[in-house]
Amino acid sequence: MAKAFVPKIVSANDLMDGDVVYLTTTNTWSRQITEAAIALDEAAATALLAIGEERQDLIVGAYLLDVAIADDGAPSPTHFREKYRLNGPSIDYLAPQKRSLVDAQTRHTLSEGA
Repeated sequence: MAKAFVPKIVSANDLMDGDVVYLTTTNTWSRQITEAAIALDEAAATALLAIGEERQDLIVGAYLLDVAIADDGAPSPTHFREKYRLNGPSIDYLAPQKRSLVDAQTRHTLSEGA
């Protein structure tokens, strides 16, 4: 027996800033997963991916991901990796700059008290 089709959306990363983006029903890219176009069969999934891959001037790494559909029609990822991507980077890229700023403020405060 054939395996049941799992709904899919197209995800990629914005070429300029690396943000996670989703292909919408208007063939644009959105950072909101709730705006993603949902493929309900294999043919629609293939078509969505082809549209996404045509936009290499805006995105990189377009691929299909499995989603569950909520009662309100909103897609939500089924795989841990995709759930994690919804929250953005797992590290704070500005941490070194923040530490330097805090260290500089601390040095300034200590020098005033001496």
